Amino acid sequence: MNQSIISTFLLFVLIAPIFGQMFYPKHKMTKKYFIITLKTVTWHEAFYHCRSIDMNLVSISSKAENDQIKQQIIDEGHIEFGQFWTSGTKLPDNSYKWLGIGKRVGFSDWFSGKPDNFNENDVNCIQILEKGKGWNNAPCNLKQHIICEQELIEYEYCNH
Repeated sequence: MNQSIISTFLLFVLIAPIFGQMFYPKHKMTKKYFIITLKTVTWHEAFYHCRSIDMNLVSISSKAENDQIKQQIIDEGHIEFGQFWTSGTKLPDNSYKWLGIGKRVGFSDWFSGKPDNFNENDVNCIQILEKGKGWNNAPCNLKQHIICEQELIEYEYCNH
């Protein structure tokens, strides 16, 4: 009896993933960005504002994603609005981490000479500079505009 139950369980464990792929659609993760320019806020306020609307302060993982955000800033007419907060923050070892996704910053688009250690203990947050100049490390208590991001799942269904 026990051997029959174990055999049935093992058969299910081996075959279930095959059937799952037949009946469930393929999917990919994408991001949608929301640029908020109605008011300026500190980095901490920006972080909590995005979380309060079930989003994250933007994290940028690739050149393509960075270019997409810069283009959206231009397309939506926000190019003259100044700086925008990202979820990037400096760690004690002087590296940077995206708190929105919990990963270290890999790709970067630092403005020339940045990051710097001007007033070393005070420049811990990453901002996107005006007019697409790149990133800057800035004091977290500055008031900036916000870019929130929302992860979306796009499904692909079979059309047979």
